Amino acid sequence: MELYLSERELQPELISCRHFDSRQFHRTEGRRTKLRVAHSYEFSIFLTEGGTLCLPDGDHPIHLGFCRFILPGTQLCSIPHYESLSVCFSLAPDQNGQVPICRNAILDSIPICFTSRMPERYEQLLKELEALSFQTEPGTILACRQKLLELLLLIHRDVTG
Repeated sequence: MELYLSERELQPELISCRHFDSRQFHRTEGRRTKLRVAHSYEFSIFLTEGGTLCLPDGDHPIHLGFCRFILPGTQLCSIPHYESLSVCFSLAPDQNGQVPICRNAILDSIPICFTSRMPERYEQLLKELEALSFQTEPGTILACRQKLLELLLLIHRDVTG
């Protein structure tokens, strides 16, 4: 399901944010992980060299500063070993239990994979989101929404810029 949303209508909601190291999960280096389907938007920046990201458009070698922007419903897997910071989020309220794919000029400008010109800004922003994900005080949801909007704008400027 697709929805066209203006910038004004975007309502990002944080689902999860984490630091991931494939070595912690005793993955066999060079062996594909199980194929999975993304249930939300996912953005990751890779912090190490090595490994491969396997996406519908082909296999992508992972390198420092490599980024992926995954839409809900995308099938993917990987070949370890690598380290990344990742965030999962939705951009609009779910529609009958489904996370919609949202369209607008900014979202449509973001490729599935790219190499960032400013990886340290993503790393800082995702670490801030991860810290917010553990907070429960009033205003946390708004702070997460603000950081997710900042992330989308940063990605857009990085890839079009």
